[in-house]
Amino acid sequence: NIAGARARFLNSLIDFFPVEGDGFYGLISASMEQNPRQYDLDVFVWYADETRQTINTQIEVVMGNFIRQDVTIPPDKAYLVDPEIERDELARMEGVFSTFTLEKLWDDTGYALPIPGGSLTSPFGAFRNFNQSVQTRHTGWDVRATLGQPVLAAAAGKVAFAGSLQIRGNSVVIDHGYGVFTTYNHFQQIHVTRGQTISKDQVLGLVGNTGRTSGPHFHWEIAVNGVYVDAIQFMTMWLP
Repeated sequence: NIAGARARFLNSLIDFFPVEGDGFYGLISASMEQNPRQYDLDVFVWYADETRQTINTQIEVVMGNFIRQDVTIPPDKAYLVDPEIERDELARMEGVFSTFTLEKLWDDTGYALPIPGGSLTSPFGAFRNFNQSVQTRHTGWDVRATLGQPVLAAAAGKVAFAGSLQIRGNSVVIDHGYGVFTTYNHFQQIHVTRGQTISKDQVLGLVGNTGRTSGPHFHWEIAVNGVYVDAIQFMTMWLP
């Protein structure tokens, strides 16, 4: 007899979504920078008879096994090793992620690696030292790929952004609904446009070397409720 639900976690409100014949689900996320400890999770439930209930529990956030990397950017792109450029781009991405679509756009097949059989290289969350001068965090996974190789949509959704960014280069962002976004970066060519409905495995563009790169490769990100999460863990997680 549940009519709806919402959760509060780490000062964020998360809307639940119904799955026919099953129940209500909400996706919570913690930043790679979150201090490891117990945090309150409050779930607010309302029923068809207009009664309400609050469920209080706790979630433990643990420390990730993040590595450290030294990255060298060639001289012609060294100007991109600038904290202000990175801050501006992250803020722009936050603006894209701020749209919350009250509909589940991914299908029953879930999510898959955008380059089937691709070899994973630089991992999510790595502490990166660019040109031995600027330290930052890796917000996604790098996948080894060849120049011009097709990149596929990880899941069904709608294009929220398609264009050029300074660090991510030619990029595509797909909105999958209920706060889940995937990003695809450093394209040589983009084959989709903003607002376009996308099916899983549809070609989004071709691997390139645009943006802050030291060579052709593919950088893939997933954000949940505006927080970057480990795309590989997310891809293998059970989803309704």
